[in-house]
Amino acid sequence: MINRKKYILGLGLLFTILIALNSCNKTISSDSPLAKVVAPQVLVPTNNGTLYALDAKTGIKNWEYKLINASAKVNTTPLVAFDSVAFFTDDEGTGNYYAVNIKTGKELFRKIFKSNSAIKNNLAFYSNRVYVTTSDGSNADSILQLDDKGVVIWRNYCHTSANRHFSAAPSFGNNKMYIPNENGTLECYDLSLPNFSAPIWTYNATTTIPTNPVVTDSFTYLTNASKEVHKINNFSHNMVWKYTTGNNIVSSPVLYGDMVVVGSEDFKVYCIDNISGKTTSRWIYATLDRVKSSACFNKESENLIIGSNDFNLYAINHVNGQLRWKFPTSSIINTSPVDYNGNVVFSCMDKYCYCVNASTGKLVWKYNINSVADASPMVCTIAGTNYYPAECFNSIY
Repeated sequence: MINRKKYILGLGLLFTILIALNSCNKTISSDSPLAKVVAPQVLVPTNNGTLYALDAKTGIKNWEYKLINASAKVNTTPLVAFDSVAFFTDDEGTGNYYAVNIKTGKELFRKIFKSNSAIKNNLAFYSNRVYVTTSDGSNADSILQLDDKGVVIWRNYCHTSANRHFSAAPSFGNNKMYIPNENGTLECYDLSLPNFSAPIWTYNATTTIPTNPVVTDSFTYLTNASKEVHKINNFSHNMVWKYTTGNNIVSSPVLYGDMVVVGSEDFKVYCIDNISGKTTSRWIYATLDRVKSSACFNKESENLIIGSNDFNLYAINHVNGQLRWKFPTSSIINTSPVDYNGNVVFSCMDKYCYCVNASTGKLVWKYNINSVADASPMVCTIAGTNYYPAECFNSIY
């Protein structure tokens, strides 16, 4: 009898424990799905109206966004702002500013702005605002400041007297905005001034400044269509030095320590001494074709990495200019590599996006983007750190 009572009590205790455990289970509402975790991804613009998001580790496609006009170009490196992906296109004979969901690629909104098609990268992000250089069909381009919905907060026009067209997106530093111009003028605006309408100073580089400048606390570095690299004092607004290469420069300079590195259409990569403005104490590396790519620097391997129109991606020893490795592709490389997590990512005219180990030059993955690309890819991460090519933001390592 006693054993039977113990048996019944034991069943009752077990039943009580099961009820308690069941009450601890969380119920997930069917209409409230869990948030999608986004791993670091490579955003790749193309000339066939598609923006790809690829897993940065594997190269597997996460999503793609297709424009209605498949012949339109995504002609800017994507910009991550306000937890979305922003980019500019040249479809429908104008310029469209898009924002898509960073996790799914779903369109959030689209704004139509007339654009200067010659501008390869016309987007920038600074102090929680998006900046875009556009053309409204008048004699002068304008710079727009946009909020998180793409609404224009203010518009300011190019202020040079002739050929009033911007040539790239602005750069920023010390709460100032630096905008390059097709006629060779660099305009500097103080963002702390209320309703600023005129630059606080300008610098004449004599010919078109093709890409955005690199800005530090004391100096600004830019290239021009006269084969030159200029170093400018931000306080006196005077040139500190200039260096002349053998042909046109269409890429941005890269700063690392006391070195300024730039590629030229004379087939060469130049490492210029930042103090003297000379290469005598540094190096010059010769490729086999024009260098339109900007470089990136990988700190783990201490390699400077840059593409060439000779179909190769080069890794160069930053100290002596000796070749570490080169990675062959099937066509020209005129976009710029992006350094991320020990690898470099770049797109090529052979219609592939590549991920290569920065130390060894070995292929990690490649993905067929089914198109050539004029604009470079970038890498965004879940930590909120974003990695851009040199022609988009200050390329200081």
